[in-house]
Amino acid sequence: MSLNRPALYLDAVLAQKLALFRALRRAVALKTVRHDQPSGDGMLHHPSADEVLKFPCPLHGASMGQHMRHSLDHVRKAIDASLTLHNHNSIEPSHESEPLIVAYDERTRGTSVEEHLVSAEREVGSLRCCLEEIMQRRGVSVYDLAALPVVVRFAMPPTVMAATTPGRQEVSTDDALNYFDVPSNAAREFAFVAHHAIHHNASILAIVRRNEAEIAPGLLSELMELAPDFGKAPATVLFEKAVKHEAVKDSSRNAPLK
Repeated sequence: MSLNRPALYLDAVLAQKLALFRALRRAVALKTVRHDQPSGDGMLHHPSADEVLKFPCPLHGASMGQHMRHSLDHVRKAIDASLTLHNHNSIEPSHESEPLIVAYDERTRGTSVEEHLVSAEREVGSLRCCLEEIMQRRGVSVYDLAALPVVVRFAMPPTVMAATTPGRQEVSTDDALNYFDVPSNAAREFAFVAHHAIHHNASILAIVRRNEAEIAPGLLSELMELAPDFGKAPATVLFEKAVKHEAVKDSSRNAPLK
């Protein structure tokens, strides 16, 4: 079971994204029902769920949809690599599988997941189905996540590339110079993409806080009711619980005797 904790962790983070979608749809629908009445120059316009995905982050400028697409793309790459390795090992069992390249920096921008809420919902649903398949196979030794080797390929910043390649000042067309590889495994990558998704959920939460009045009043409380820890790192959640526990103990200690 311990080897599947990364998959369970990732599934919990994806569930938070579904909570965001439900909160967004409910809040937008409720606002439209309450306020969709004529104004001086016609009907009042209220942003649709798809239009809300275009609201920018006050910290980075990227839209809610861009944060969603980017984080889900990372999850897709990690899951697809795991499934590919498992299927290959099922056909040709080997204790020394050929590492599969996971290239997070190869990105496709402006996809339907970025621009349409229904596409994002379907992608999260698909990813969770894949994770369920992975977790159902936990009894098959060949599918232990930590035993599935991958190689993660990262883009090399031009300044670093120039510093490490004497005489080179411009971006090279040689991938061997523009990228570097790091050995890893499926379990570690599941944990990474889960952490990465939480980071982008935090940016999405900043967008909701900044634009709640325009999107739909009550959206934030709706989201917090469905996913109280949305956008919050697990370490922070554990720390806050520990602080609260200590506060309760101190309160009990200092309470007057009856």
